Amino acid sequence: MKTNQQLRVPLALGMDQQEPPALESAGLIENYTVDPITKGWDNRIGYEKYLSAQAKYGTLGSLGPIDSLYIWVKRSGSQQLVIFESNNVLNILDPTSNTKIEVSSQRTSYSSSDYGTFYVPFGDYLIVLNGVDDPMKLSGWPMSRPSTVSNWKTPLGFLRAPAAPEPWDINNNPDELYYDNKQSVSVFATSDAGELAERGLGSLTSDADNRYQWKVTFVSDSGSESQISHPSRTIEWQTPGTDTHANFRFNALVEMPTGTFPHIQARRLYRTKSNDFSSFYFVAQIDNPEEMYFYDPVGDAELVNLAPEITASVQFPAPAARFGAAFKNCLFLEGGLSESTRLYYSNPGKPDQYGALDFLELGARYGGAITGLHAHYDMLLVLRERSVDVVTGEYPNFVSTTLVSGIGSLSPKAIVTVPELTGVMFLGTDGVYLFTGGLSGGSQVQVQKISDPIMKTAKRFTKDSLAGACAVYSSKWREVHFYVPVDGGSKPQLGIVFHTDKNAWSLRESFPVQSVATDKNDEIVFGHNTGSAENYEESGLFVISRIRQQGYTFTYDPDTQVGTVIDKDPYLSRFRSPVLDFGDPTKKKFVKYVYLYVKTYGGDNTIKLNYYLDHDYSFTASTSRKLQRPDHPDQPIFDKAVYNADVWQEGFLTELRFPVHNKACSYFQWEMVTDEDVVLVGYSIDFDVNGMIAGDGKETPSTRSRA
Repeated sequence: MKTNQQLRVPLALGMDQQEPPALESAGLIENYTVDPITKGWDNRIGYEKYLSAQAKYGTLGSLGPIDSLYIWVKRSGSQQLVIFESNNVLNILDPTSNTKIEVSSQRTSYSSSDYGTFYVPFGDYLIVLNGVDDPMKLSGWPMSRPSTVSNWKTPLGFLRAPAAPEPWDINNNPDELYYDNKQSVSVFATSDAGELAERGLGSLTSDADNRYQWKVTFVSDSGSESQISHPSRTIEWQTPGTDTHANFRFNALVEMPTGTFPHIQARRLYRTKSNDFSSFYFVAQIDNPEEMYFYDPVGDAELVNLAPEITASVQFPAPAARFGAAFKNCLFLEGGLSESTRLYYSNPGKPDQYGALDFLELGARYGGAITGLHAHYDMLLVLRERSVDVVTGEYPNFVSTTLVSGIGSLSPKAIVTVPELTGVMFLGTDGVYLFTGGLSGGSQVQVQKISDPIMKTAKRFTKDSLAGACAVYSSKWREVHFYVPVDGGSKPQLGIVFHTDKNAWSLRESFPVQSVATDKNDEIVFGHNTGSAENYEESGLFVISRIRQQGYTFTYDPDTQVGTVIDKDPYLSRFRSPVLDFGDPTKKKFVKYVYLYVKTYGGDNTIKLNYYLDHDYSFTASTSRKLQRPDHPDQPIFDKAVYNADVWQEGFLTELRFPVHNKACSYFQWEMVTDEDVVLVGYSIDFDVNGMIAGDGKETPSTRSRA
């Protein structure tokens, strides 16, 4: 006995590769985004050249792969700098002319197993690290500065302590005013000279012995103070006796070491009190880093503030750091390949200054090497090869705690904050995880795997190349993108997209993303993973758009000042239903019609539906239908209406009916593959159940229907 039934499915969910899948999900969603109006699946997605309207976009041509990319947004999105790396050259895109400024050349090449270049925003600086080349600070604000390299980059940290200052000897005879053999008498005062008598070095007591030493530190452009120098040689003299030159104080001439690094902007001079070498005190800050001489007039009574301890600032401890993060106003850096379980942290607000004890040793026994850092509320998330740790506390009393073991990551560039989820998503070795909660806010801190719906896709990851995976979140698109190498490939050629509106997953196939970021308009910008002088159309920077095409060729004629855009082939999009058993896999079904509820946009183009029986993935048959309302065959094309001739109309929601003629089946699946514009909202299926039990051929009355 046959019963006529209908299955109606609103497509409320995304991909689900679990068994059994949710009915409102899909077996595959490839190259779709979420339509903001219908919340259906919209295949109008692709990419185009970034800044393509700029006549000078040609300056970004002839590039190789964009190995790293960071868009530095400041002042609530009113300003931005685009920093990118290609052909072993680090560039800044000049914000006034959109021409590239070469910041650093001959940078180290890296393989798919290396982390590559990492960027850390820290106040007015952008920290640039790659584990091999010298770390640097980029300072792009204000943007009106001249376009010269020296105005953009400075070193990170202090590579060595300053040389000791060199004081000149004191000649205690004021009648001899000369410079010779490092002896000087230049400024002096008698005991009856009023205020002058209160300043100067030495005792006013006749025949008193006077002995002094000096030290010096460098001050960088960030206000950081270097390690203190060794003490100078001792200078000594005897206060003049009871003759006509008695009771004199002296100013000492000190020859200062000059700043040998471009980020040195000042020096601080420290000195002992007479005959007491146990402590040094602040004398003065010399703001001109090139000034060689300083006359020290500060009397012992004026010395109040002690010099920093020798341990307060040390030689930059992390020259091989591969990545870092800003947390509690400190710059955190992992120690590099040779110190892969150690975290160094700077003084608050001073990225160049590190104390001798300012580090955390996490230990390698359980978690393995540190592989990623990301600040979240009152915690610093520390990803490791086999654990997730957190750092809490305040400077200098930071502590680390292992949050969970057995979860690992290899992708420091694939960690993103997602406001809608009030958490951090990161790429693990076996899928995507969500970190939520805060220790001081009362919410439970937890790490949970959220990629089970795409578990089969996660098995395709090329683990040896996950170091190059990258991720980005866009509030405009309401999407989180992970670009991952799969199927043994070394480049991140597959996009895994989480749609926050649906809490659902989809895939982006053949998006050539090497690096990715969001700009001040929250557009998703990426660097192409190929490109050369001979392959201009695949060179440079691109932006995700609703133009359904794989980029395009842009040419510009300087004589006519006319640009020409040549479209490339559009993307194929794939939508595959889950395997349907219609509520009872033991019963044989005859599928009669599949109805797709779609938004149409006019034109004469057709859409094809493939269908499969009983898990046979070489499709059984296919059928096509025109992408128009049945009762409105003259519907104008939405984006091609002619002014004053055609009626401009938004897309229509309509129903397309696809007849299916097949044998009886226990399982049914359909797939739509198209390069035409379509928004899929839902579907329904008309089918018959004949009461035949699959497996033994016996008939029983059909008592079950599903709607």
